[in-house]
Amino acid sequence: MKNTIPGPILNRIIKLIICGICITGAGVVWSVVSRDKTTAMLSLAVALICVMKVATLYRTARDAAYDVFEGTVLTATVLPLRKKQEVILQQDDGEVSIMLEGRTKFDLGSNYRIYTEKQHEVLQNTNLPQAFLPGRSLLGFELLDKNGSQKMM
Repeated sequence: MKNTIPGPILNRIIKLIICGICITGAGVVWSVVSRDKTTAMLSLAVALICVMKVATLYRTARDAAYDVFEGTVLTATVLPLRKKQEVILQQDDGEVSIMLEGRTKFDLGSNYRIYTEKQHEVLQNTNLPQAFLPGRSLLGFELLDKNGSQKMM
């Protein structure tokens, strides 16, 4: 059985490839026009970093090393002085709280399917408050309609 890559993660990979090609292409063109070796080396460094990031995302998606949370967003609270966001989802079996890195705008009361990287088992068994734990990396999300089908990404 072949694992398929979820749409939001595939969109993120495609956007990263396009951005990497555009930035690298612009840097190479600029370095040829200006005959600047430093800009060429920096463009190649950007290309290498982009390839590494795409490979990491692809491996995560291929190995299904992500968690999927689906439910209605009750609250989305940004933590002050941190680049973290706590999202509370109402699921069929209760509420679940997710600490996400970065800030993403979620519509309260809307149904979402959220894809995050799996959290390490060592971090799950600690007695620290959730605000002190590292947040999960958001890989992508889908806005769902009332029936649970995909509405838009």
